[in-house]
Amino acid sequence: MYKNLVLLILLISSMKLLANEDPRELFLNHCAFCHSLENKKSNEDSLAPTLHELAFHLRQSYKTDKMILFHIKNFVLSPKEENANPHHLNKFGLMPSQKELISKKELDIIAKWIIKASK
Repeated sequence: MYKNLVLLILLISSMKLLANEDPRELFLNHCAFCHSLENKKSNEDSLAPTLHELAFHLRQSYKTDKMILFHIKNFVLSPKEENANPHHLNKFGLMPSQKELISKKELDIIAKWIIKASK
């Protein structure tokens, strides 16, 4: 009985770990409050550019996936006006730092997912 309980706890824990690494779920938990997945284009009620708009901007601004990854990770943890898209900056203002709200591992997973989704 004890072995079964331990196995059940281990199974549930491993499922939680796998769920925590699902990039879409991580995006929904950390980013989607401001960056919509649903809309192709932001509107006057939007808090931030949509994922579609971000992906388009990143592909236009950076030549390689490595450069996009570097930009996303740095900007999310330490946003600076000089690194922001001027149109998005004027429309939405500067995004607040997420340094205390997301782990580097979660950010890496989300950033790689955004890059993949933008192709």
